Amino acid sequence: MATDGDLVDAGIVLVMGLTGSGKSHFVNLLHAGSAIEGADLHGETTECSIVDIVIGNQLVHVVDTPGFDDAYTSDSEILEKISRFLGAQHAYGITLRGIIYLHRITDVRMQGSARSNLHMFHELCGDAALDHVVLCTTMWDLLKDKAVGARRQQQLRAEYWADMIHHGSLVRQFNGSAGMALALVCRLLSKKPVVLQIQKELIEDGLRLDETLAGRQVVARLETDLRAKKAAIADLNSEIMGPRRINNVMEHQRLQEDLARATDEKKRIEKRIEETQAKLSTDLGGQIKMRVESDKADGHFSKTRALSAFASFAGLAISIIVNFVLPVLGC
Repeated sequence: MATDGDLVDAGIVLVMGLTGSGKSHFVNLLHAGSAIEGADLHGETTECSIVDIVIGNQLVHVVDTPGFDDAYTSDSEILEKISRFLGAQHAYGITLRGIIYLHRITDVRMQGSARSNLHMFHELCGDAALDHVVLCTTMWDLLKDKAVGARRQQQLRAEYWADMIHHGSLVRQFNGSAGMALALVCRLLSKKPVVLQIQKELIEDGLRLDETLAGRQVVARLETDLRAKKAAIADLNSEIMGPRRINNVMEHQRLQEDLARATDEKKRIEKRIEETQAKLSTDLGGQIKMRVESDKADGHFSKTRALSAFASFAGLAISIIVNFVLPVLGC
């Protein structure tokens, strides 16, 4: 068994995906009790959190991330949290080895929000980093007919993941075992360190978050929703006030109620756009670089203290939980 002095810091492996895809469960397979699992599609993970495991002589930082498409947290908030984490990780010089992206095979179809968030994930990574991504389908044990799952996974490969696969992403069917979770982490450890597109944009290019490709996806999705709602309002007004006016009192009342709801929804979307633009327009990369320079000046930037300084800036309640495991073939 390796001692602390023998360990080689192998860097970070991210676990990402939509809310309810099994990210915290995946992390708990590597170290039981290290992440809180939700009982439904409301995610329990609201901040990035690090769990350390030891594989052979390698210390690996596995990161449980908040999921996109959460019912209680906006995508702009989640993108800001993940981008802050990734920007700080890059600026502090901490190695990223890759990303395990989880997707529920139980989903009957790829909803519009799921497609938008997958596209945002693609933009967050960038084409050049996609060969460091493993796309994993989860929750196969909940399917009565595995042939249905096989067809869904083939559709994912052919329609939604095709471009990522073309750029080197791997597809795996996750069987829910601790051994396979460990093997997936090991596969990424065999790769060279990677820098994601969002990290280059924020730290190297000095872009605001709303200027990055991933950030622009968040705003574009809201603007699409707003255009659709405006069109629905125009259609309702046309029915109510047009040349073929509704004479039925109950039908007229129903249309008026639909119009009122649509108008309220339009106002909510407009407010979300305003809030999103405000949140994403901050100079996140500049904040990160200022903090790194401050830590350098204070002498906190040594290799051994970089992770702690990074965790402090990223707001991590960094519970370093070490789980010694036997070396695995391929690690």
